[in-house]
Amino acid sequence: MQNTTPFSLRIPRELLERLKRLARCNKRSANREAEQILEEYIDRWEKEHPVP
Repeated sequence: MQNTTPFSLRIPRELLERLKRLARCNKRSANREAEQILEEYIDRWEKEHPVP
């Protein structure tokens, strides 16, 4: 089982609707879609900004 922590996020309604549409296309929950997007973004950022 994956270790998860509840996290509340306030976002504009329109952005949430866009996230839900994307999640449906990818057959994921909106929560899992947001997690996937964040993980991909942070992985990319860390590769571009390595810690010395």
